Parts: sequence; structure tokens; C-alpha cells
Amino acid sequence: MDGMELLQRLSDQPQQIAVVLLTAQGSIDVAVDAMKAGAYDFIQKPVDPARLKQILTKCLSPARHFQWNSKLPKEVAR
Repeated sequence: MDGMELLQRLSDQPQQIAVVLLTAQGSIDVAVDAMKAGAYDFIQKPVDPARLKQILTKCLSPARHFQWNSKLPKEVAR
């Protein structure tokens, strides 16, 4: 299974999961498709450690969790 297929399967789940796709074979089109499919972010190899830390810090921030929690009742109601 590739990252896009995994992303699709995760998007079908009721819980909110922040997915950061990491790839060696990325392109702008793939990144756009990943973001449209629900990826939180997309990063190519070789990984810049500072960029990865920035993405993960933002992804795991309390504000992000609050934003997801406020969406939960709407998701459950679907």
C-alpha cells in the first residue's frame, strides 16, 4: 500500500488523524492531491530536520487539537 492509499483509508475513519506524508518520489501534483485527500502536510526526502520539527510541532499544538475536537460533533452527526 502506498501513502495515498493509506491516507484514503485513514480518512474513512471517524477519528481525526494528522497525516504527514513523507516521500522520496514527490511532485507538486502529488503534494496537492495529498492535501486535497486530507493530509496535514507533505514533505520530501531528504528531510530537513528543522522543517520536519516545524511541521510536527504545529501538527501537535494544543490549538490544532482544539480545532479537531470542535469538528468532532459534526463528524459524528454525519
